[in-house]
Amino acid sequence: MKSPMASHWTWRLALALLGLALGGCPGDSFDCLPSPGPINQVERAPGVVVTGQRVRMEVIPASESAGCGSLESSVPISATAEIEGPDGRPVENQFTLVQQSRTPSILEFTPELPGPYHITVVFSHIGGLHQFDLHAARDRSAEAPSETLPRTCDSLERTSKGAWVCGTFVMRGSTVVKSFPGMSLAVAGDVIWVVGSLSIQRYVDTGTDLVLSGSAQHGRGSVEFLLASPDELTVLHSGVLGSFIFSSGTLSPSSGTTWTRPPEPVNTRGSYGVLLRDGVRVGLVTRITDADTSAVQVCTYELSPGSIISPQERCPSVPGELIGFEPGVLWTQDLPVFKAQGQPQGLVRRWVWTEDQIQEAGSLSLGPNATVFSQPMKRGETAPLVRNMVTDSNILNVTGVLTWSPQRKAILLEHFDSALADGFASRAFYWGTLSGAPATSTRIRLRPPPQ
Repeated sequence: MKSPMASHWTWRLALALLGLALGGCPGDSFDCLPSPGPINQVERAPGVVVTGQRVRMEVIPASESAGCGSLESSVPISATAEIEGPDGRPVENQFTLVQQSRTPSILEFTPELPGPYHITVVFSHIGGLHQFDLHAARDRSAEAPSETLPRTCDSLERTSKGAWVCGTFVMRGSTVVKSFPGMSLAVAGDVIWVVGSLSIQRYVDTGTDLVLSGSAQHGRGSVEFLLASPDELTVLHSGVLGSFIFSSGTLSPSSGTTWTRPPEPVNTRGSYGVLLRDGVRVGLVTRITDADTSAVQVCTYELSPGSIISPQERCPSVPGELIGFEPGVLWTQDLPVFKAQGQPQGLVRRWVWTEDQIQEAGSLSLGPNATVFSQPMKRGETAPLVRNMVTDSNILNVTGVLTWSPQRKAILLEHFDSALADGFASRAFYWGTLSGAPATSTRIRLRPPPQ
């Protein structure tokens, strides 16, 4: 699938190269243009902005080529700015030309629609052609109620009765109901599963208390990942994939199957494997690497009464790094061809896993000024986060959550809270600590359904 931004780059780059090929000195009949530089990375620019908020960008005219004119001719005499919105229509903008050497001119506009924007600035006589690509995240802060917990949470889930599972703490409001140091927790409905290297417990949240409904010993070692339903828990241990079933008041383990842990985790802050489920099928997601490439592999196991059947077919894989996952869906990012300044980040892709196959269902080019923020991947789900590569007085600390839009049938960004630093996200929540404040509490934004 070809990215919409790619088509912009193709013809804009051709125009720039044509101008450079014809360029000469001011004494000739053509403008004096700078030597070609990296496309789309002329100066610091935002990669993520928010709909409805005014954007202010500094655009610095490029220096003239060697041998072209005098210092008096080294400033542009005019300039034009064009912005193309997500719908392909021009966007109203205000451009202020500053006629001083190497002094930035100012471009301002307000994005109204979520999605990609392509910006072209052309200075006349000298200064060159500048291009930027950025994404406007849909502002959903007014639709996302907030709550605060008096501790930090690197993982967050909530029972149907309203108890928060913040890391290893179960909380109701600001009160700790129970804590489970050194254990891994997972939530399904009003059930909380608690797993250690030797034992497992199943608790039920009554709305006022936690009631132990079942327990068992297993001895299968440390936990890599948990995939929960109210009456069944699939556990990826360090060397065994197994499940536990709760039936008629009894918690019983199935016979597990061994798996080989790869040499590298799924990401820098994740486990060595992630689990997806499609009916009786369980997909084990791992990272495979060699000297030049990185890929994501999904091996399909089948759950049967009392046992797990290992894969019988070759495990399909897709290129790139894993940046997120949700039920039946993987998010990856292609590795960039070059990582030097001026090169776009790798393409973000959304994959659907079903019937033992992985099919691409959307892609997005972030451009060079936005980056994916790495998050822990140890349980539940992880929605990918994208934020600005750099921040300053003009480039705000904006983070967007990568989201599939059922209306647009495309990948968009959603924005929930500008005050949070280095947040986390799932399909249901966006949370983190307040920027500039001590990391002693967590603010949670409840995400509305995607649009």
